[in-house]
Amino acid sequence: FQEHTVYEFERWVGHWGHDPSIHMLTAPGRWCSADGKHFGPEIDSPSVCPAIPTGWVVTEQWHTVGSPQDADGWQYATDFNCLFWYPENTQSSFFVRRRSWHRRVQKTATSFTSSTGSGYIPPTTSTTQNTSLSTSTNNNIN
Repeated sequence: FQEHTVYEFERWVGHWGHDPSIHMLTAPGRWCSADGKHFGPEIDSPSVCPAIPTGWVVTEQWHTVGSPQDADGWQYATDFNCLFWYPENTQSSFFVRRRSWHRRVQKTATSFTSSTGSGYIPPTTSTTQNTSLSTSTNNNIN
């Protein structure tokens, strides 16, 4: 599987609160690629969002991951170019915020079949070892 990540940015606009549509000339667009190099107006903008490879499907839609400090996952800073973003809005000088959005894509079973030339479909679960065999064998030893 692959996990895609993009960032969403907002600016504090006085008594109106955070507004995703207000950006100054020095600010990025509302959405940014994970590497910070590409910006766009929508989360699925081709310049922002990694393309879904042929033979892959979305298995988890776009979602944010909250934190103990902010249930919606926002991080705060004084401007968009800050190197460090704070996990909670504790200062009146924090004028911008961002949060990461994630989705997961995975190869379809037909893409495994066509790429390997067989009906083999690799496991999609974790690679944790199954120790039930060794446990049951050890229990039978007297």
